[in-house]
Amino acid sequence: ALAGSAPRGRNAREDAAFARALLESGKNAHEHQVVVDSIVRRLEAVGAQPEVAHRRELLQLSNVQHLRSPISARVPKGVHLLDILASLHPTPAVGGTPREAAIADIRGFEPFARGLFTGAIGWFNAQGWGEFVVAIRSALIDGKSARVFAGSGIVEGSDPQREKQETDLKLAAVLDRLA
Repeated sequence: ALAGSAPRGRNAREDAAFARALLESGKNAHEHQVVVDSIVRRLEAVGAQPEVAHRRELLQLSNVQHLRSPISARVPKGVHLLDILASLHPTPAVGGTPREAAIADIRGFEPFARGLFTGAIGWFNAQGWGEFVVAIRSALIDGKSARVFAGSGIVEGSDPQREKQETDLKLAAVLDRLA
């Protein structure tokens, strides 16, 4: 489970301050827990037995850091990886919650088709092993033009200006590569 974000610092002290603020943020903890609870509930719905790491940790990337809670699960025989994927997707991070109502609202608010953005990308083999990720920060390149995608988790307590800053930060990683 990955949800809750903060920038990286320009030096070790600033980086540690951003990390500490992220770990102590009630808003980000709530956003993260919504995703954890959804994943656990949906894994249980397909008969899996999920186990969530006892503590949230940080995933620190070059320009952003996220709250992460590793989740593993025992999957019963006869449940294919694609069954699990269908149950999990879209996660609250990209489809909102409650899922059906949120997706309907998103379709009404967004003036564009998402395409691959927020889709599941990955692989699986004949034995049912595989790995998938959510295409949450991405770009669709067509010749000399590109459409870039990123988002932020909007929950109670979200500040629109901070969410915009978070989205800009996430987009910067893609835009810097295209420049």
